[in-house]
Amino acid sequence: MKKEIKTKNSIWKKVALLAVVLIVASNSWLIWQVSHVVNRMDKYNQGVVDEVGSVMGDVKLFADDLNEIRKFLLLPEKNYSVSGEVGDGEIEENERNNQNSVALFAMLDSFVKEEQVAKNKLQAGPVFEGLLVNQEVKNRLNVVGLSWGQKGDLQIKLMDSAGTFRGQPLFNLIFVSTENIFKVQSVLGEQNFSNYSEATFSNKLIDYLVNNTEAVRAKRLADQEAQAKAVSQSQEQVKESLENQKAELNNMVRDAAFVETLSAMGLKVRELPREENNKYIFDIVDAEGKIKFSLALEITSGMIKVIRDNREIDLKNFLEEEGSKKKL
Repeated sequence: MKKEIKTKNSIWKKVALLAVVLIVASNSWLIWQVSHVVNRMDKYNQGVVDEVGSVMGDVKLFADDLNEIRKFLLLPEKNYSVSGEVGDGEIEENERNNQNSVALFAMLDSFVKEEQVAKNKLQAGPVFEGLLVNQEVKNRLNVVGLSWGQKGDLQIKLMDSAGTFRGQPLFNLIFVSTENIFKVQSVLGEQNFSNYSEATFSNKLIDYLVNNTEAVRAKRLADQEAQAKAVSQSQEQVKESLENQKAELNNMVRDAAFVETLSAMGLKVRELPREENNKYIFDIVDAEGKIKFSLALEITSGMIKVIRDNREIDLKNFLEEEGSKKKL
């Protein structure tokens, strides 16, 4: 009898052990499946990770439970990891490292450029100063009516000393340290001189100034005449527009229907308009000559306004307001 009981107990133990093993195996497969799905979602749509975070948390808890069972069966614990190979933290850290590297080399590049600019200015300084004190250069400039003017940091203006624009700058000579070149600026545009260390530099520069002085004067004169013509045309257009606006107001107050309507109200338009405070005005008066309201053209804006009780109402705005009231 005891032997039979022992046999039955042994069988039940084996069945229980087999059941536990099956649970471990099946749940391990389940964890792998869930982990695989989550990782695929993470790979193809990073934004889904936040939404399935709770699922991954549940899987982790379940994995911890399985490890407890493995301990009970004297089996080694297993790492049921459900995370990807590279986490968000690693990606962000890599990005920060890349940005820092780029910033570092950008800073070094700026240092190099600063040193080069300083070196360029140091080399160009003596050339620039020597040009200004060179008597032969002054004589050649004087022949075409040019003289040195206002001086700045490696730049100077060349003034018209004998021509149409006497006392005004015709050229501007400037050293651009970032490009390591001298530039001559005028209404003709810019001309670059890069090889300033060569002996022929000053001759090439002065040749350009001398040969283009008259062209600069002619271009500036043509520009002034064109500008004056444009201003004159603009003024004529403004004057013509004003006359048309005045004619429009005159026609309005002389319109037969308007005059008859006023007459029925015991009013009439004063014969002559008046002008004051940027306005061209027709007064509407009663039989005693008292002003009831006025129609005025605002000269600067071209608006026609009604002036009544010291208030100004734009006719177009009044029409829009009345239309809104009717809709209501």
